[in-house]
Amino acid sequence: MLVTLEILLTLFTCIISTITDIRNKKIYNKILIVTNIVAIILYVLFYKQIEISFIRQHVFNILTTIIISFMFFYFNIWAAGDAKLFITLSVCIPVQLFERNPISIFPSELLLILIFSSAFIYILFETIYLFIKDKSRFEKNERDNKNIKETITNFVLTTSVLTLINNILFYLLPEFMSQNIILSIIISMFIGISLNEIKDKKEIIIIVTLLLNIVLFIIAGVHLTWLNLVYLLVSMITMEFRKVSGKYNYKEIETDKVQVGMILSVESSMLFRNSRVKNLPGLSTEQTDSRLKDKEVDAIKRWAKTKKGINHMIIVKYIPFAPFMLLGYLEFIILKVIL
Repeated sequence: MLVTLEILLTLFTCIISTITDIRNKKIYNKILIVTNIVAIILYVLFYKQIEISFIRQHVFNILTTIIISFMFFYFNIWAAGDAKLFITLSVCIPVQLFERNPISIFPSELLLILIFSSAFIYILFETIYLFIKDKSRFEKNERDNKNIKETITNFVLTTSVLTLINNILFYLLPEFMSQNIILSIIISMFIGISLNEIKDKKEIIIIVTLLLNIVLFIIAGVHLTWLNLVYLLVSMITMEFRKVSGKYNYKEIETDKVQVGMILSVESSMLFRNSRVKNLPGLSTEQTDSRLKDKEVDAIKRWAKTKKGINHMIIVKYIPFAPFMLLGYLEFIILKVIL
């Protein structure tokens, strides 16, 4: 009974969130709050159906989910609403559906994999389609050589740092690392993205980490394992895919069709710098914190009618993530309940 009710509750929340995310570009807090309250009430009412041994794992899972969701938001992989929806899904998943692994602290990893697999497939096919349509895809420019050099540098940097960190962790916590592979891959991905954000002194970091890897090998006899290679491969694919897909992450629209919640490109936001029109948005970060507000939309439309105004804007394309949450959750239920 508990499993059925929690599944129906979560499914209803995913459907409502998908509708609001597509229609209004928002996942509303009040829906998630009500869902979490109802889920907790159901756990209390049907507490006899819960195995006590799973409660500790459920708590660890929720705490880990909160941290990972925040990190995905911090690195702009998804929006705040998406993070809160994923936390809600983890709270509502009945503990009976978790993997029976007492060492794992992130049983929701399967759900996360299914969600991002769905999103990855969609973005992959969209990127391929836009790449084929892009007439300038084979044109060379001066920045290409710089990008190649930067890619090679980032690869060496990521390899040396992740090898050092993962070898230390495998040496100190071998059982934990082997039982939390997906969590380790996610952490490696975050580290890889952070390393790519470094602007200066990359060469120094590379030299230092390479020397430390040599010292670690001499002292502990630790070497590059196949799991380390998996972590490295996933991190590099993620970073390169973000770079390629980001090229087709923009859309041109008419200025009078700008709406609340849209995100302007840096190029478009710079057009307002010398304007006297009040309430115009500042320089866009092209992230969720730059979503347009009501007064900013009104100001942009007023600005468009001035002498310096133009009739088109470049916006960052919005891809609602709640539909992938819904699809991933349905796949999770099929694997755990039906099959």
